[in-house]
Amino acid sequence: MLDILKQDLEEIKKSQEFKEWKDKHSRAYLCGAFLDKNWQIDFYDPNTDKITTFHIDNKVLFEEGEVFKSKHKIKELNLNKVKIDLEKALDIIKKLIDEKYNHQEETNKIIILQHLDRQVWNITYVMRSLSILNVKIDAETGKIIHEDYGQLLSFKK
Repeated sequence: MLDILKQDLEEIKKSQEFKEWKDKHSRAYLCGAFLDKNWQIDFYDPNTDKITTFHIDNKVLFEEGEVFKSKHKIKELNLNKVKIDLEKALDIIKKLIDEKYNHQEETNKIIILQHLDRQVWNITYVMRSLSILNVKIDAETGKIIHEDYGQLLSFKK
């Protein structure tokens, strides 16, 4: 999947849509990628404090959005430093689930590649039991650096 992400990124960068956008957002940089059916690739522009998401759906499409405010500064994502492919990260989480969470079955997963204090696979599983498991895996070493498990209903305010 990492190869597909890199290919999509190159296709986006070669597109006329991206080139025109980049001319207006010269300081913008790659900051993350979200996997839905296809990769959605995010660029952050510090001048506007906005994130623009690009994806390919027969042609290159993009939309600009507000930055989700968090305690983390939005850092540049360097795909050349990503050594752990998504499939390996998912294998690491499967082993964790089998060892600690009674082989629970996931119904959905949210997959993000981003740079927090390091480059991480930030993967959230929604389990059939309506619990949620969020795991952050160092994308260079494969080490689990964060694990959080809880009931979905406990997140309701």
